[in-house]
Amino acid sequence: MTTISEMLAQNARLYPDDIALVELIPSQSIRREITWKQFDERANRIANALQDKGIGKDDKVMHWIMNSINWLAAYFGIIRTGAWTVPLNFRFTSRDLKYCADIAEARAMLLGEEFVDRVDAVRSQLSTIQYYILDGNKPPGNMDSLEDLIKNSSPSTTGVELSGEDECGLYFTSGTTGDPK
Repeated sequence: MTTISEMLAQNARLYPDDIALVELIPSQSIRREITWKQFDERANRIANALQDKGIGKDDKVMHWIMNSINWLAAYFGIIRTGAWTVPLNFRFTSRDLKYCADIAEARAMLLGEEFVDRVDAVRSQLSTIQYYILDGNKPPGNMDSLEDLIKNSSPSTTGVELSGEDECGLYFTSGTTGDPK
């Protein structure tokens, strides 16, 4: 059985220079493109950086980044370590974050700049999260910069063996009628 991680790697081998993803932000006149090879290598760099932090098989990593190329690269990077990704809804409050973090017992969190205040409001109560990694330009002193972590990490595969039987995600509902489920 082919895993989604293997599908990405296969596309990188077969279509290395073809555009894999296009990100548009019309209000800022931004257009970003990434090839299959670049996408695969970025996911590997994230995975290797997470492994350097001790993240591995069956760990949980909170994933709170707005929809973007970086969201997808982080998603694949997390699962390539053998860890579970725990994507969070952008509408979640600090209380929702704590609720989900308590259930997931995550060891790390990748987050976007727009979520720093919500994380900081409950950070002292997030007892299992050891590493906070910011996808953004100016990480607070108590967080690592994603770009700084991956700039020296390897673009090669992690060597983690994954199968179709490995769990890779823990998803919560939006919690519109109560706590996330």
